[in-house]
Amino acid sequence: MKTGFLTMVSVLFLCLQVMGQETSKVQFRDAAFSIAVPYLDDNVGLQLSLSTSISFNKNILKAYASGGGEFSSSFGEGSDLDSFEEYDLLYGREIPLSEALQLELYGGVGYFIADKNLEMDKVIGFPVQAALVFPTERKINFGIQAHTNINNFMPVASLGFLVKYNF
Repeated sequence: MKTGFLTMVSVLFLCLQVMGQETSKVQFRDAAFSIAVPYLDDNVGLQLSLSTSISFNKNILKAYASGGGEFSSSFGEGSDLDSFEEYDLLYGREIPLSEALQLELYGGVGYFIADKNLEMDKVIGFPVQAALVFPTERKINFGIQAHTNINNFMPVASLGFLVKYNF
């Protein structure tokens, strides 16, 4: 997971350099961490995610990495717990709803690696994400994030708590 995330961040830095030469409005926006509950085939689990984003004009480009799996009370050989990793590039916009609340909407493409019923697969996925963020006067904001990855192997949907650090 670490290598994939570092690759995504490197691509984001490269995009920042290229776009930064064209306009001075390109800037690092935030880094975020989320802990969520994913829904996998009618089961729940735990999902952790990291992301970083840049903004240019009113556009947002985000590199997102997450991993998660199911909960089970029985661990042992032959366990068929589903787990996944995903590495996404997302494009989005921020919509201010009020001074105390903003909506962020994203869509994109990503690489999805999953282990489902002891069968491993790597597919292209299409992530969609929405976040309700409560901005503060400080650099740290909190929110609620909904995320789904639509793919042909193991679609995943999650809802969780978001912590963002604004640059």
